[in-house]
Amino acid sequence: MRLISAFVMVAQLTSAQIIQEIPSIDGHIVFAEVVKLDSVSKEEIYRRAKNYFITQFKSAKDVVQMDDKEEATVVGRGWQDIYVQAGIETFAIQMWYKVRIQGKDDRYKYDVFDIEFTSYASQYAASSTSPAENIFDVKAYYNQRGKPRNIPERYKDQTLKAVEGISAGIKKAMLVNVKGKDDW
Repeated sequence: MRLISAFVMVAQLTSAQIIQEIPSIDGHIVFAEVVKLDSVSKEEIYRRAKNYFITQFKSAKDVVQMDDKEEATVVGRGWQDIYVQAGIETFAIQMWYKVRIQGKDDRYKYDVFDIEFTSYASQYAASSTSPAENIFDVKAYYNQRGKPRNIPERYKDQTLKAVEGISAGIKKAMLVNVKGKDDW
C-alpha cells in the first residue's frame, strides 16, 4: 500500500499532459460519445437518462448532482472499486467519477469525467485521493527509458475496463423506453 500511496503523491507534483491512450480535453480526462437514437424525443431521452441513475446506483438521490429537465441533462457522481496489482499484492482502489448525460431529439451525449482514485486506509498508510490526470500524466506514467511504469499501466487498464462497463451500462439503459407519468 505504501508503494501505491508514494506513487500517487509523486504523481501529484507533475503538470497534466495526458498519455495518448486516455482521452483528454485541455489536460482533463473526458470519455465522451454521441449516440444516435432514431425517433426518440428529447423528453424521452431525459427520462431514460434519469432511469439510468435510478437503476445503476443504490441511491440515485445521493448520486445525482444536477437534474435539468429543460436542458435534458442529468449529472451524477458515483464510484466503483478497481483492483491494482503492486508487486505480489492486489489493492482495491475506489474510482470516483462523474457521468453527464445530455439529450436532444434523436441523440444523446454522455461524458465520464472528473475521475479520481482513492486508496483505502490500511495499518500502513492513510487513505489518499489523486485525480486521474496525475496518474496518467506523461511524466508520471513513463520511466526515463520511455516505458510505462507498472502501477500507472495497471491503473490505465483498470480505468479503461471500468469506463467501458460504465459506457455499456449507459447505452443499455438509453435503449429502454421509459413511459411518462401519464402513460400507465
